[in-house]
Amino acid sequence: MDALVDWSVPNQPVYLWTLPIFHANGWSFPWGMAAVGGTNICHRKVDPSQIYRLIKQHKVTHMCGAPVVLNMLSNSPDLETLDHHVQILTAGSPPPAPVLARTESIGFVVSHGYGLTETGGIVVSCAWKQKWNKLPLTERARLKSRQGVVEVSSHVAAKVAMQGTCFNSKIGAAS
Repeated sequence: MDALVDWSVPNQPVYLWTLPIFHANGWSFPWGMAAVGGTNICHRKVDPSQIYRLIKQHKVTHMCGAPVVLNMLSNSPDLETLDHHVQILTAGSPPPAPVLARTESIGFVVSHGYGLTETGGIVVSCAWKQKWNKLPLTERARLKSRQGVVEVSSHVAAKVAMQGTCFNSKIGAAS
């Protein structure tokens, strides 16, 4: 549920699945979409032309995908400028600035986070500030690639990842 708050997901979003659910339970979005009354749009293959068709057909508002998905969308021969903004959450290694630029220039709003696939969804993310929208693209890309704001219930997992400390079942009790 942290990811919903962190990503500012509204009630009744339309979520397009481009992220395998086996990745940390789809970064928690199978449960998250149900919690906010979202509509799930599913398909079998990550194909840019199909993704663009589904975005248009279903008025998709949100989707997740690895940086490679952003690259596929922004380099597709079927590339289309979107008629509405689509929030896209990417995680792992930050996308290169040119990929971010191309992706955002066609109507996607990219957010970046990092998680621990073995333990849960997104653990830390970049908390975007509206004033950063006025910065040059290269500076926005640099800022979007940062993470460090810990999600509420991910505090312990983030502490383990950042400090290399092992915790037992009591929160905060080092073993």
